[in-house]
Amino acid sequence: MSIDEADLAESLRRLALSREDNGSVVSALEQVLKACVDLFDVGGAGLLVADEQDMLRYVAATDVPGRILEQTEADSGEGPCTEAFVSGRVVTTSDVVSEHDRWPHLARAMADEPVRAVLGTPVRLGGVPVGTLDVYRSHAHEWDDSEATALARYAEVIATT
Repeated sequence: MSIDEADLAESLRRLALSREDNGSVVSALEQVLKACVDLFDVGGAGLLVADEQDMLRYVAATDVPGRILEQTEADSGEGPCTEAFVSGRVVTTSDVVSEHDRWPHLARAMADEPVRAVLGTPVRLGGVPVGTLDVYRSHAHEWDDSEATALARYAEVIATT
């Protein structure tokens, strides 16, 4: 995947000019997630943020399947997004439903959802993971290094929000 510099600049410009949010942090994050979906051509995106006990909590998602993915990970404590937070690195799966051994609860929960390929990347403040930016595709997909790198960089936008 190659991100066009002009597309990225335009996406960030639209975010800067957006007046769709109501002034809340969650509303601003929802706008950033929507821009992420458009820019990276993924099915959906979501955000988990750690609470005071370092437990990931659902914050925002672009759609219902994304919310189910995020909430399931937050509730079960398993999945690529959770693993990205704990390990501090990008974690991917080409098909989360086939990951019965790795994440059994999540694989079962996503079986009836249009969520297959998932990429989770840490969101950092001061170099410390405080949450994860998570994107998904509705079909199996092998994430490549350029996608992982680009989405990790986009997570920096989330940290500034």
